[in-house]
Amino acid sequence: MVELEIRNLEIPQGLLPRVLTGTVEEKVEEYAHLIEEGVELDPIQVWKRKDGRHWVIDGVHRVEAHKKAGRERIRAKLVNCKNELDYRVKAIQANLKHGLALARGERSILAQTLYRQGMSEEEIKEVFGVSSDTVRKWLASVKQEEKREKVKKAIELRERGWSLEKIAKELGVDKATVSRWLQNGKDYQNATISLLTPSHTPTSQAWRLISEYIEHRGTVEIAMDGKGLAEGFFKFLSSKDLQIAEDKETVASLFHRYLLLPVNQDVERFLQDEDFTPVRRYLQTKPPAKELSPPAREVLLKYAQKRWKYYKKRAAKNAKEPDPPIPQPPT
Repeated sequence: MVELEIRNLEIPQGLLPRVLTGTVEEKVEEYAHLIEEGVELDPIQVWKRKDGRHWVIDGVHRVEAHKKAGRERIRAKLVNCKNELDYRVKAIQANLKHGLALARGERSILAQTLYRQGMSEEEIKEVFGVSSDTVRKWLASVKQEEKREKVKKAIELRERGWSLEKIAKELGVDKATVSRWLQNGKDYQNATISLLTPSHTPTSQAWRLISEYIEHRGTVEIAMDGKGLAEGFFKFLSSKDLQIAEDKETVASLFHRYLLLPVNQDVERFLQDEDFTPVRRYLQTKPPAKELSPPAREVLLKYAQKRWKYYKKRAAKNAKEPDPPIPQPPT
């Protein structure tokens, strides 16, 4: 057990389990009150990296509570991690054992992230302590995209003259699978995807594609009509050989109604705040931010901060302008 200076701790939010909820202010307030009452909270877990940096594995709320209570040091247990993937796994496991439950959807997002980083389904099952069926459900959309990419690759290699055996070896499947992919691959690649449910809300696949698009784009269109985003979105889908059922006008409406408008409406509720932190925390708990991948969410939050600053500046300007004179009745 050691005592560490809080100012030297790093909290890499993009790697921690709470990809949707982030830090919950109510829990920070509760812990801060306990600290001020003299209660000694459990030590946090920290990875001391080879470069000397200290990454918090478990205990973000306790760290923030110590700051709020005016403390400069905190008790910690140093934990060895092989690499960033091992760090992420240990953070997930620590979070599953105690503290606030992960929000709905967080575990599936984390499972998909671990899978993309090379973990097997069996290893993911062990991390979360769930059934194989649950893991398969969590990974269904990722595996569908993975299959789509393999089919595309198989077709490309076949057109370059590769044999079925060579393609199978390259893609890690058997020859029969490659043969089936080549027979049905074009139809599979050209299948039309619907972005909207029957009730006209975005599907989970829509949010996944929107996340990929925002990550690729690196920014969010300021224009509220969503047309700029929709135009780029269709080009992005075309580059991935994907077709959707909706037209550009419908997609523009989707971006306006479910991405841009909610963010703009929400940030206007916080114009009295001097700091963007509470705004950020609030936005992370609800759509659209909580529906996006962590990298895409960060892009959206940067957009939200720009809009918040714009609305604050506009409100300050309007407050300084004198009210127009009230017309007086003729004498």
